[in-house]
Amino acid sequence: MKFNWGWAVVLVLLLFAATIVIRLAISFNQKEELVEEDYYSNQVTHQKMIDKKNNTAGLNNKVRLTITDDQVRIIFPDTFKNKEISGLMWFYRPSANHLDRRFEIQTDTTLVHVLDKKAFISGKYILKLDYQVNDISYYQEITLNLN
Repeated sequence: MKFNWGWAVVLVLLLFAATIVIRLAISFNQKEELVEEDYYSNQVTHQKMIDKKNNTAGLNNKVRLTITDDQVRIIFPDTFKNKEISGLMWFYRPSANHLDRRFEIQTDTTLVHVLDKKAFISGKYILKLDYQVNDISYYQEITLNLN
Protein backbone atom coordinates (compact mmCIF):
# COMPACT_ATOMS: atom_id res chain seq x y z
CA MET A 1 0.00 0.00 0.00
CA LYS A 2 1.34 3.36 -1.02
CA PHE A 3 1.14 6.34 1.34
CA ASN A 4 -0.33 9.28 -0.56
CA TRP A 5 -2.07 12.53 0.38
CA GLY A 6 -5.46 10.78 0.77
CA TRP A 7 -4.11 8.61 3.57
CA ALA A 8 -2.54 11.69 5.18
CA VAL A 9 -5.95 13.42 5.28
CA VAL A 10 -7.56 10.34 6.83
CA LEU A 11 -4.76 10.06 9.41
CA VAL A 12 -5.08 13.75 10.39
CA LEU A 13 -8.87 13.43 10.76
CA LEU A 14 -8.50 10.29 12.90
CA LEU A 15 -5.93 11.99 15.14
CA PHE A 16 -8.24 15.01 15.47
CA ALA A 17 -11.21 12.80 16.40
CA ALA A 18 -9.10 10.87 18.92
CA THR A 19 -7.96 14.15 20.52
CA ILE A 20 -11.56 15.34 20.85
CA VAL A 21 -12.66 12.05 22.42
CA ILE A 22 -9.77 12.11 24.91
CA ARG A 23 -10.50 15.72 25.90
CA LEU A 24 -14.18 14.89 26.39
CA ALA A 25 -13.30 11.92 28.59
CA ILE A 26 -11.00 14.08 30.71
CA SER A 27 -13.55 16.89 31.05
CA PHE A 28 -16.32 14.50 32.16
CA ASN A 29 -14.05 13.21 34.93
CA GLN A 30 -13.37 16.70 36.34
CA LYS A 31 -15.05 17.48 39.66
CA GLU A 32 -17.31 20.53 39.74
CA GLU A 33 -17.44 22.37 43.04
CA LEU A 34 -19.29 25.57 43.75
CA VAL A 35 -17.95 28.09 46.22
CA GLU A 36 -21.36 28.09 47.85
CA GLU A 37 -24.34 25.84 47.16
CA ASP A 38 -26.82 28.72 47.31
CA TYR A 39 -24.70 31.09 45.24
CA TYR A 40 -27.56 33.01 43.60
CA SER A 41 -29.51 33.66 46.78
CA ASN A 42 -26.34 35.01 48.40
CA GLN A 43 -25.99 37.58 45.61
CA VAL A 44 -29.14 39.29 46.88
CA THR A 45 -27.24 40.26 50.03
CA HIS A 46 -24.38 41.78 48.05
CA GLN A 47 -25.07 45.36 49.24
CA LYS A 48 -24.90 44.21 52.87
CA MET A 49 -21.49 42.69 52.13
CA ILE A 50 -20.29 45.99 50.62
CA ASP A 51 -21.44 47.81 53.76
CA LYS A 52 -19.59 45.31 55.97
CA LYS A 53 -16.40 45.77 53.94
CA ASN A 54 -16.74 49.55 54.20
CA ASN A 55 -17.13 49.25 57.98
CA THR A 56 -13.95 47.15 58.07
CA ALA A 57 -12.09 49.66 55.90
CA GLY A 58 -12.96 52.35 58.46
CA LEU A 59 -11.13 50.52 61.25
CA ASN A 60 -7.70 51.78 62.25
CA ASN A 61 -6.55 48.24 63.04
CA LYS A 62 -7.96 45.18 61.34
CA VAL A 63 -8.03 41.56 62.45
CA ARG A 64 -4.58 39.98 62.34
CA LEU A 65 -3.52 36.39 61.98
CA THR A 66 -0.47 34.66 63.40
CA ILE A 67 0.55 31.08 62.70
CA THR A 68 2.85 29.14 65.01
CA ASP A 69 3.99 25.53 64.85
CA ASP A 70 0.82 24.24 66.51
CA GLN A 71 -1.68 27.13 66.59
CA VAL A 72 -3.56 29.53 64.35
CA ARG A 73 -4.32 32.71 66.29
CA ILE A 74 -6.91 35.24 65.11
CA ILE A 75 -6.26 38.54 66.90
CA PHE A 76 -8.99 41.17 67.02
CA PRO A 77 -8.08 44.88 67.37
CA ASP A 78 -7.89 46.55 70.78
CA THR A 79 -10.71 48.93 69.80
CA PHE A 80 -13.08 46.00 70.46
CA LYS A 81 -11.92 45.59 74.07
CA ASN A 82 -14.82 45.12 76.53
CA LYS A 83 -17.25 44.66 73.63
CA GLU A 84 -19.05 41.52 72.58
CA ILE A 85 -17.74 40.00 69.35
CA SER A 86 -19.95 37.47 67.62
CA GLY A 87 -19.93 35.92 64.19
CA LEU A 88 -18.44 33.23 62.01
CA MET A 89 -15.07 32.47 60.52
CA TRP A 90 -14.80 30.32 57.44
CA PHE A 91 -11.50 28.79 56.40
CA TYR A 92 -12.26 28.41 52.71
CA ARG A 93 -10.05 25.99 50.77
CA PRO A 94 -10.23 26.96 47.05
CA SER A 95 -8.86 23.65 45.81
CA ALA A 96 -11.24 21.34 47.71
CA ASN A 97 -14.45 22.37 49.45
CA HIS A 98 -14.54 19.25 51.64
CA LEU A 99 -11.52 20.70 53.48
CA ASP A 100 -13.35 23.92 54.42
CA ARG A 101 -13.68 24.62 58.14
CA ARG A 102 -16.25 26.87 59.84
CA PHE A 103 -16.06 28.11 63.41
CA GLU A 104 -17.99 30.47 65.65
CA ILE A 105 -15.90 33.34 66.93
CA GLN A 106 -15.07 32.90 70.61
CA THR A 107 -12.44 35.30 71.89
CA ASP A 108 -10.76 35.30 75.26
CA THR A 109 -10.09 38.41 77.36
CA THR A 110 -7.14 39.32 75.12
CA LEU A 111 -9.39 39.33 72.01
CA VAL A 112 -7.71 36.24 70.57
CA HIS A 113 -9.36 33.17 69.07
CA VAL A 114 -6.99 30.18 69.10
CA LEU A 115 -7.34 27.16 66.81
CA ASP A 116 -5.35 23.95 66.72
CA LYS A 117 -3.29 23.84 63.53
CA LYS A 118 -3.64 20.04 63.40
CA ALA A 119 -7.31 20.50 62.45
CA PHE A 120 -6.18 21.69 59.02
CA ILE A 121 -4.50 19.96 56.11
CA SER A 122 -1.56 21.85 54.61
CA GLY A 123 -2.37 24.22 51.77
CA LYS A 124 -3.85 27.57 50.84
CA TYR A 125 -6.87 28.85 52.75
CA ILE A 126 -8.82 32.08 52.67
CA LEU A 127 -10.07 33.09 56.09
CA LYS A 128 -13.45 34.82 55.68
CA LEU A 129 -14.40 36.67 58.84
CA ASP A 130 -18.02 37.80 59.15
CA TYR A 131 -18.55 39.30 62.59
CA GLN A 132 -20.50 41.89 64.56
CA VAL A 133 -19.44 44.23 67.35
CA ASN A 134 -22.10 46.42 69.03
CA ASP A 135 -24.58 45.81 66.20
CA ILE A 136 -22.05 46.93 63.57
CA SER A 137 -21.19 44.24 61.02
CA TYR A 138 -17.72 43.68 59.59
CA TYR A 139 -16.27 41.41 56.89
CA GLN A 140 -12.62 40.70 56.18
CA GLU A 141 -10.69 38.14 54.13
CA ILE A 142 -7.16 37.00 54.92
CA THR A 143 -5.19 34.62 52.69
CA LEU A 144 -2.96 32.14 54.48
CA ASN A 145 -0.80 29.14 53.66
CA LEU A 146 -0.58 26.40 56.25
CA ASN A 147 2.38 24.02 56.15
